[in-house]
Amino acid sequence: MSPLPARAARLAQGLVRRVRANPTAERLGGRVAGRVRDSRTAREVVSRVFDLDVTVGGSVFLSAGRLLGGQGLDNLPVVLVLLVGAADDDVPELLEKVAQEQVLTGGFRPVVVLDSDHFGAVRQYGWPVDFVVPRSAWTDPEVAWRDYLRERLRAMRRGYGAVALVELGEPDGLGLDVLASMGAAG
Repeated sequence: MSPLPARAARLAQGLVRRVRANPTAERLGGRVAGRVRDSRTAREVVSRVFDLDVTVGGSVFLSAGRLLGGQGLDNLPVVLVLLVGAADDDVPELLEKVAQEQVLTGGFRPVVVLDSDHFGAVRQYGWPVDFVVPRSAWTDPEVAWRDYLRERLRAMRRGYGAVALVELGEPDGLGLDVLASMGAAG
């Protein structure tokens, strides 16, 4: 083994100790790290340099939205929030309840799955959104809509690295309790 990796590790540890001892440098480092983390270009460069496959388990780079701030948001678990089949009038209320649970728990990053045109409402929160074909628009006679939905959800769960799937078809459903359970035990 080459002595270079050990030497580089000692150098990096020394640099980290100096930065942590200097509050200004630590604050600046946090700002730089946050900006790099938020930059699509930087994420792409890192994924290519370190040969990361961002198409599988790409959840590291998903935004937690506009409601949570600070460091470590990319470590929060991803939850698929299904609004498939929800009544149009209920969607804004459901999104608000998801937002409340996210703020109260600080424990998850939602990816909203829609079968209707509520993209603007989801964008207000800054969450990622995905789409499935509505049951009423499904026309393939060879594949049942439910089979299509199952495969799409499987692909989304795998692609986003989601730890849970929460169905919110109605404002008082069990899904909100699941989201409430995502917070740290306290």
